[in-house]
Amino acid sequence: MNYSFRLASLLLIAATLSGCASANPQYYTFDATAVSGSAAPVPISAVVGPVSIPATVDRANIVLETAPNRVEFEEYERWAAPLDALIAQTVAANVSRMLGSPQIAPAAQANFTPQYQIAISVQHFDSSKQAALLDALWTVRRAGAAQGRSGRIVVSEPVTGDDFSDLAAAQSRNLAKLSANIAAALRSENNDGTPPR
Repeated sequence: MNYSFRLASLLLIAATLSGCASANPQYYTFDATAVSGSAAPVPISAVVGPVSIPATVDRANIVLETAPNRVEFEEYERWAAPLDALIAQTVAANVSRMLGSPQIAPAAQANFTPQYQIAISVQHFDSSKQAALLDALWTVRRAGAAQGRSGRIVVSEPVTGDDFSDLAAAQSRNLAKLSANIAAALRSENNDGTPPR
């Protein structure tokens, strides 16, 4: 009796481990979808960071809204890096293209002394099978300045397919819109040299 019970237990454990091993996690990132602007390049340097995100989505697993006031943590669908780092990297790449300036990078990766700092505070980073929403506050500040230009953007993009890569693509489009606001602020800041009072 004990032998049969032990054998059944071992077989159950082996089946469970086999099932876990066969389900490979999928990893996702964002695309920098911005294209080079037609305006004259802006030869400035800037770093993106800090980027803060809500605790709900500050995890490797993709967080999916499944109903009002209900979310699910996707076990095998994950971000390829910490979400704040992915956002900083994508915004930096977008803004660099929009302004035609190579010296725009995430703060953690910059190997230069920047003229500007870009801070982003994500209020909502909502994902569902239908849409991706981004609500973010941003600030562009000249190095050493107490004030800068700031704004808020709330944008939503439809998810055009059933795959999680379609969700990542929708959030990439949201980040491109955020980047466009930041690039416009940097261009204005560089033109007049002083933040508004």
